Amino acid sequence: MSNLSYGSITITDLTDLGELSGQIMGNMPTTVIYDEDQQNFNPDWSNTSTNLQLTPLILYGGNTLSGTSSGLTINWKKKIGTNEAVTITSSSTVLINSSTKVLTIKENPFIAVNNVMPSFITYILEVDYADPSLGLTAQNALHAESRITFSLLKQVSSTKSCKITGESIFTFDQYRSIKGNQTITLTGEVKGTGLTIKGWYYKNG
Repeated sequence: MSNLSYGSITITDLTDLGELSGQIMGNMPTTVIYDEDQQNFNPDWSNTSTNLQLTPLILYGGNTLSGTSSGLTINWKKKIGTNEAVTITSSSTVLINSSTKVLTIKENPFIAVNNVMPSFITYILEVDYADPSLGLTAQNALHAESRITFSLLKQVSSTKSCKITGESIFTFDQYRSIKGNQTITLTGEVKGTGLTIKGWYYKNG
């Protein structure tokens, strides 16, 4: 009598898979204004009343998934200018709610690097969902991605100017000697908040 062995197989109808989508809802305008005179941002994300909050809206098969839904993985990333996107983790100025996955920014991220501020910052929502009712795993999870970009607009509220006043001509006689005063006085003047005179330079004609 021969021995028989039996196994089992699970067949999943892929037509049962719903469409996965992710959207980002923000509470602040997508343009941040920087006043170069006052050196402040509007809105100022570092203020408690105007912290930036990004709320993920995850839809699967027309139904909303909560941040703690089984099989759901949510990641946030940040892309400064054209640099590579980096994964965001919670800190004293950046908070990811463990249940709702709401991202709260408590800082102004438009930080100057080599005296140059980035012109835009993009936040990226990455969503992976393996429907547990279909026996799916992380290896065959659905993936969705959404982005929101914030632009920096610089403005100057006051006029800035720089000028030099004083004599600019030496007078010579027929023997190539300077007539009159042998020195001239030049005065530099700047107008505008934050402007200072750093030094003087000359160029031979």
